[in-house]
Amino acid sequence: MTSQSLDETIQRRFTDFMEWGEPPFDYERNVFESQFKRLLRLFDGKITPPYEVEIQSSSSCNINCVWCVGDQYPRLKNLLNQKSMRKVSQDMVEFVEDGFGIETVKFSGFVGEPLVNPATIDGLEVLIENGKRVGLFTNGMLMDRETSDGRRYLDTICEASFLHVSLDAGSETTMQHLKGYQADFERIMTNLEQAINTREKRKTRLEIGVGYIITPDNFNEIYKLARRLKEMGVDFIRFKVDITGRYLLGDTAEKAKEEVAKAKGLVDSRFKVVSIHTEDESQGCEIYDIHTMGKIRCYTTQLWSTVGSDGQLYACDHRTHKNGRPYGDLKTNTFRDVWTSRQNSLPDEYCNMCSPFGTRINRFLNFLFQLERGQIVELHDNYLQTGDRK
Repeated sequence: MTSQSLDETIQRRFTDFMEWGEPPFDYERNVFESQFKRLLRLFDGKITPPYEVEIQSSSSCNINCVWCVGDQYPRLKNLLNQKSMRKVSQDMVEFVEDGFGIETVKFSGFVGEPLVNPATIDGLEVLIENGKRVGLFTNGMLMDRETSDGRRYLDTICEASFLHVSLDAGSETTMQHLKGYQADFERIMTNLEQAINTREKRKTRLEIGVGYIITPDNFNEIYKLARRLKEMGVDFIRFKVDITGRYLLGDTAEKAKEEVAKAKGLVDSRFKVVSIHTEDESQGCEIYDIHTMGKIRCYTTQLWSTVGSDGQLYACDHRTHKNGRPYGDLKTNTFRDVWTSRQNSLPDEYCNMCSPFGTRINRFLNFLFQLERGQIVELHDNYLQTGDRK
C-alpha cells in the first residue's frame, strides 16, 4: 500500500528503476541496495569517499581499435611510475570517513591499455594486500609479461577480484580488422587459458569475464566465441554496442540479437551471458546526449572517480584528457585532500559522452534526490519489506 507521502507516480517511477536491467547490470538496484547509507550522506551534504575509483595507468595502447576515441582528444602524459602508483594506491586505502571508504578500484583505460605501464602491477599489489576489491580491464595481449624481478603478471592478476578481457572478435581476421595488425587473437586466448589455469592452481576467487562490442563486422562470431569461452572456463561474456555511435548495428541488429539469443542457450551455473544495452540502445537511439543538454545534475561523480595517467584526479573516466579539468594532483597531494577540496558543477560542455552506468544512475539519482529525505527512507523501507529483490 502506498503511503500519503509516496503518491502512485513516485512509487511507479521507483519501481521502474528497480526493474531495469538484468544482473549484474541492474545498476539502479545495485546502487540503491548496496550504497543506500552512502546516498543518504550525499543527500545530507556530508563528505563521503567515492565507493569506486578507476585508475587509467596509461594513455598509450598496443593496438588500434576502430571505435577508440583517442584520436578525438589530446592524450594525457604518462606520469604514473611505480613509486607514484604505490603512493596513490595507498592513499586510497587510507581514505576513510565515518566508516565509509573506497570499496572497489579497477585498472582500465579510456584510450590506453593499463598493462603497457608496468606500475599497474604495483598498484594491484598494494590494493590486494589491503583487502580492496580490485580488478583489471585489459585487451589481454600483455598478460604474459613478467616484472623486472621475474614475477609473472598473472600471479598478481589472479589474486585480484575480477579480470575483464576486451576481446570483441571470434577470429584472428576479424580482430585485426577491428583492432589493427598488432592484435593477436590466439595470444590473447592463450593468456586467458593461462589465467584460468593459474586461478585453479592458486585456488583464488578471480572472476574472469570477456567483453564483446557488437558491430556489423563481428556479430556473426558471437555464438562460436561464447561456446569456446565456456569450454575454456571463462565465467561470463558481456555484450554491448559502441556508445560512440560509429559502429551501430542498424540493419544487422536482428541477426545480432539472434546470435546473442543463441549464446544465451549456453548459460548454466558456471557460465553467464549478459547484455548491457536495451534493444533500443543497440539499434542506435540517442540516449547519451542528455548530459549535454543541461537537464540533469551529474551525481555519479560523487560516487566514483578516475585517476588519469598523469596522476591527476578526474570527475569520471570520459574526462581523462587535457580539457577534462582535473580536481588535483595525486602525486603530490593525498587523495583525501584532493577529493574534499574539489569543485564539481557537471555536466558541462565537455560532457559529450556518458557510459550506460553513468546515464542510468544519473537519471535515477536526479529522480531520488528531488524527493524529501523522509520519502527516500520510506521508499527504501518499503522496498526491503516487500522482498522485491533479485
